[in-house]
Amino acid sequence: MARPPVGTVTFLFTDLEGSTRLWESDPSGAGAAIARHERLLRRLVGERSGVVVKGTGDGVLAVFSSANDALAAAVAIQIEVERDATVRSRIALHTGEAESRDGDYYGVALNRCQRVMSIGHGGQILVTLATEEVLTHPLPDGVVLVELGRHRLRDVAEPMLLFQVTHPQLMSEFPPLRTSKTFAHNLPAPLTDFVGRERELIDGARAVRGSRLTTFTGIGGGGKSRLGLQVATSLVDEFPGGVWLIELASVADPSLVPRSIAQVLGIPEEPGRDLLGAVGLRLGQAPALLLLDNCEHLVEAAATAVDHLLRVASGLRVLATSRERLGVPGETVYVVPPMSVPDGDDASSAAGAFEHDAVRLFVKRAALADPGFVLTDQNSALVSRVCRLVDGIPLAIELAAGRVGSLSVSEVAARLESHFGLLAGGSRTVDHRHQTMLAALDWSYQLLSPAEREVLAQLAAFRGSFELAQVEAICHVEDPAGVLGAVVGLVDKSLLIHDPASGRYRLLEPVRRYAEDKLEESGQTQAVALNHALFFADLVERAADTAGVDQAVHLNGLEQEHDNLRAALRWSLDAADGDLALRIGSAAWDFWKLRGHLSEGLAWLERGLEASRGAPPAVRARALRGAGDLAAGQGDATRARRYLEQSLQLAEELGDDTGAAESLTRLAGLPHREGDLVGATRLFEEALARARVGGDPSRVGHILASLALLSEDQGFSDRAERYAAEALSTRRQTDDVYVVTDALLALGEIRINRGDWQAARESLETALQEARRAGFTDVIGWATAYLGKMALGEGQIQEGERLLSEGLAMFQRLGMPVAAAWAMRHLGRAALELGDDSRADALLRGALQISLAQVRPDVPLVLQAIAELEVRRGRWEQGAVLSAAAEATRNRMGLKLPAREQAAALAALDEASAQLGGEKFQRLSAEGAAMTIEQAGARAAEPDV
Repeated sequence: MARPPVGTVTFLFTDLEGSTRLWESDPSGAGAAIARHERLLRRLVGERSGVVVKGTGDGVLAVFSSANDALAAAVAIQIEVERDATVRSRIALHTGEAESRDGDYYGVALNRCQRVMSIGHGGQILVTLATEEVLTHPLPDGVVLVELGRHRLRDVAEPMLLFQVTHPQLMSEFPPLRTSKTFAHNLPAPLTDFVGRERELIDGARAVRGSRLTTFTGIGGGGKSRLGLQVATSLVDEFPGGVWLIELASVADPSLVPRSIAQVLGIPEEPGRDLLGAVGLRLGQAPALLLLDNCEHLVEAAATAVDHLLRVASGLRVLATSRERLGVPGETVYVVPPMSVPDGDDASSAAGAFEHDAVRLFVKRAALADPGFVLTDQNSALVSRVCRLVDGIPLAIELAAGRVGSLSVSEVAARLESHFGLLAGGSRTVDHRHQTMLAALDWSYQLLSPAEREVLAQLAAFRGSFELAQVEAICHVEDPAGVLGAVVGLVDKSLLIHDPASGRYRLLEPVRRYAEDKLEESGQTQAVALNHALFFADLVERAADTAGVDQAVHLNGLEQEHDNLRAALRWSLDAADGDLALRIGSAAWDFWKLRGHLSEGLAWLERGLEASRGAPPAVRARALRGAGDLAAGQGDATRARRYLEQSLQLAEELGDDTGAAESLTRLAGLPHREGDLVGATRLFEEALARARVGGDPSRVGHILASLALLSEDQGFSDRAERYAAEALSTRRQTDDVYVVTDALLALGEIRINRGDWQAARESLETALQEARRAGFTDVIGWATAYLGKMALGEGQIQEGERLLSEGLAMFQRLGMPVAAAWAMRHLGRAALELGDDSRADALLRGALQISLAQVRPDVPLVLQAIAELEVRRGRWEQGAVLSAAAEATRNRMGLKLPAREQAAALAALDEASAQLGGEKFQRLSAEGAAMTIEQAGARAAEPDV
């Protein structure tokens, strides 16, 4: 037998569903089934380089060095068990560190695998996030992982993100997992333990349960955010609609508050969409909790947003943290008290002092600075004195405890006492705890080395989180130990927070504001801000140049830096450096577009265009192109055309054929969205000619792929295939992988419409493989959705529905409404074929709403599907009118239906005609043919006519 693997392994745990009942009803049959199951597992596991460790009654544990081998074995096992048909097996895969002795395995990873397996159903394969992250692509043929959300398991502290394995030969529909509750949230895992505050947790949770708006108030550094996060975490199970953290500390513009909330909830910007209204619809009536953290600098905007959401979402509750109340009617204010501190007898013993939260926090944090630190009867009075001196304020306690690595507790107490004595003459009108917090920061600051002071002040230029390399590039000190030594010292002294998981740093907001004051006092604010803005201008330009290499990495990286980009833009505009602002915006606009920051990105670009006086013409042309594209994304065709035509004029003046081709390509999108396919084709052909002159094979390839799909829509099949084939051939002239996937998607769509399933599958699976390797998340979504459309064409309706649903989920996560509407239309057709009229109705009407607002050529296609639904329901008149309206609209646009959809349309027309009679059918058809697209859309929204 092979040697059991060690190190990081993947566990496969399986058992037979309902084996107890089988033992009761048929003992001999049960024994035979279990023996047969174990023999099957040993064979299939062994064939895939795994080791069966043991059988446990009706369960079997196997271990693999490779997660891919484990996945392949699990699929093979389920396929064989399905063929057996006498029993059903449930399987779980989990990856972790192997803890073994005497040939057996123990430990956390194995326990979690068992727990996951226990919540599954017979025929189901469940995979944990730990395994999903180490799987390499391509996965075994036909295997797709479908995300099931986070689930709380018995005896497992943190919820686990799980996936279900799907395969054409396996069942795909199962009841909900056997967990007590499935929930959604975005609450981060805290970097340090939450210490004490049991009373505050109870009171805070009670306040949230008893009021639709609760605001935690108190001084900066008083623990409002940490307590709010802990309360929200404790209440996750009570809010099936989700618990969502919206961090506002780095949001400087009040107008971005609605966008910040919508972005957390995955709601993209769309033309004319009221973001707060969309948030209200998304939250609906289900109990949900929003945690708005650090509202004090945005009180009015936060209050307006909260007031609106509470009115439209009846199940919503809001927990806000702020230095002052929001002032919304019905608000409950909970003043977060300082931590309890010992006095008298309690302070004289370790046991007595440790009963108080302030001491417990000090001890926890001091042990991080000095692992040998413990609370004793000898030092308890000194620790208690330190906690009293800082009034039990959590941040001040952490700052003091961070000094234990370099000072004794008695030295910390003595220096605090000396420094805080200066407060005696302070203003009596100011809360002494505010003075204490400032004094604690002053005291900690004065104990820093000169280099640490300089770096702390300069860190105020950053917003959100940042990397060490960025700090080293932007901050400058004369000390030989350099910036790195200062950063390490600031982390050790609890003034700077380091997240080991991401490797990034951040300042708590009270510390950042204090550092900002120190930077202002030093007279370096403008110089440091300029360094910061120039650095992030370079960063976003480099990111834009390499965007095609790995789209996911590119977009995720810029999302992490978005707060810093905003700060750089804001400073540039405030400092009247419009040229620098335009440089940043011209490189960032594609990120804003792809991540759904349309209105914000356009606002930055317009301010930059207005403020810029000497930006290079090429930068201005790019910025105008970006402004045009973002305006088009918001449905503002007039503004989009103005910007794009200006961009085109500049490109022509510069003799920049590639830039002209890019502007023409985006201009072509405007008539296309309005349904003018001929006008769009003319502009794309002009763009193609300019791109060929410019000699940019990537641009040529992208335009050819667009022309291929546009030609296919107009019924020019041969031309479409020639364009797509030429687009694919550009791979020989460019290393732009995106253009290859673009061409493969076009070929896949064309071949689906021909019914050439094998060729279509080859194109789409190759596109999917390339996209996964490069991280092109939008291409992954399109390839998956196209494969779903192909499955519908082949008659595999359930498989098509599954793939289209997976594609739709990706489009929605990426904020791609046009793509989402496309997937919804085809899902609606799948629901039609499955006889699920209510689901078809919801999907098709949702697709119609988006298409009317976004891209007109899709409208007659959706109208046609709705017409078929109405005929199916026996609403012959409505079906006849909408069919005629759809056909007339297609004819005006020059749009052709694919053969399969054309056949379905003709069948529906024949049925409506037969039911209505020739004369009535002709009259209703004439009525529909005379409708405008808006009238037809309005008629389709009245299903009971």
